[in-house]
Amino acid sequence: MRIGVMSDSHDNIDFIESAVATFNQEDVEYVLHAGDLVSPFTARAFRELKPPMAAVFGNNDGDIPFLTKNFDGIATFHGRFADLDLANRRIAMLHGESPKLVSAVLSSGNYDLVVRGHTHKHEIIQRDDTLLVNPGETCPYLTGVPTVMIVDLGSMEPQLIELDTI
Repeated sequence: MRIGVMSDSHDNIDFIESAVATFNQEDVEYVLHAGDLVSPFTARAFRELKPPMAAVFGNNDGDIPFLTKNFDGIATFHGRFADLDLANRRIAMLHGESPKLVSAVLSSGNYDLVVRGHTHKHEIIQRDDTLLVNPGETCPYLTGVPTVMIVDLGSMEPQLIELDTI
């Protein structure tokens, strides 16, 4: 199973649409969003996404009830922390404002994959049998480089993808 991983889209419709098109073109089977979708109106840009999506809330997600309502049928929200099982892999997802919490989850040995966001910088860390990925920022607001990842859950190989605008 190949999954799409994104974070920190921050209302940037052009790059959300680019991420959605990339995931659809790459035939990923599931998408994880590690927080900071920000506004409920961004749901419109995710409507074309073919695979199901799971998301967690980030520190900039504002009106959570309205965000949840607008994403009904598009994404399943898991609060601030998701504990998922996909393709026989145990996956933790959090936005990651607390580096100590991210470190504790990574070091716990309970997960095959830890997905985080918040820093807007992509990273890949392998610690024992746990892979941590941060796809960077879908919006290019801090680094200037919009990125997402695809992770093959069979091989546990992540692929960083730089987005183009549509």
